[in-house]
Amino acid sequence: MLLGDLKVDPSRVVTATKFRRWIVNWWKPVSQLRVRQGLDGVRSLYQKENRLEAKVVLESMKFEPETNQAIPTLRIDGDRAFR
Repeated sequence: MLLGDLKVDPSRVVTATKFRRWIVNWWKPVSQLRVRQGLDGVRSLYQKENRLEAKVVLESMKFEPETNQAIPTLRIDGDRAFR
């Protein structure tokens, strides 16, 4: 889930995370490293868009037992672009 003032197309943000669908105890388990790499990917996207003051924060990570998935919530403030 994406919250805040993105300033970038949400599909590009999701692609930058490389999260796809995280399924717990399956092919790629959720780990601190994968979460950090996903956040770094989003920050890199904003840097490429010259939004150097953008803030990207993992607000929560919810586990849904019925689907065995971890659902991250990111709060993003796209701020302003530099020219």
